[in-house]
Amino acid sequence: MNAMKNRKRCFAIAGISLLVIAAVFIITKSSSPNGRYVVSSSLAHGEDVYWEFANGKVAFVSCDSTGTYRDEHGLYFKKPEGWFWSNDTNRNNPAAIKVECSWVGLHVTATNGYHEFWRRRFIPGYRPDWMVRSLPWCIQ
Repeated sequence: MNAMKNRKRCFAIAGISLLVIAAVFIITKSSSPNGRYVVSSSLAHGEDVYWEFANGKVAFVSCDSTGTYRDEHGLYFKKPEGWFWSNDTNRNNPAAIKVECSWVGLHVTATNGYHEFWRRRFIPGYRPDWMVRSLPWCIQ
């Protein structure tokens, strides 16, 4: 009987702990956009592709059986108003794209009103061809 109570207590503590951790991630925001993000579903796919924000640079990365290719797409930087991404090296560029980061992804908002959400990739490594073909792009 005591073993059953201990087991129930352990499950309750584990469940409450998971809920607290989930609440912290939902309530707090990531301090920077560093990471890898699922590409827009509007882009053509045939390989493992993602956006990468690292060391102040933004790159569109594609991976296939022949290797990994990075196409640089500008810089990201922090201003008093928040995080921004610019395709040129001028950090005062008025056409910079606003980037709002969270633990689950990025909200990307351009000056023309265009808005999109990119989900964070939690599994950072290369995804083999069979996985790319079998997973729907909305969950990659």
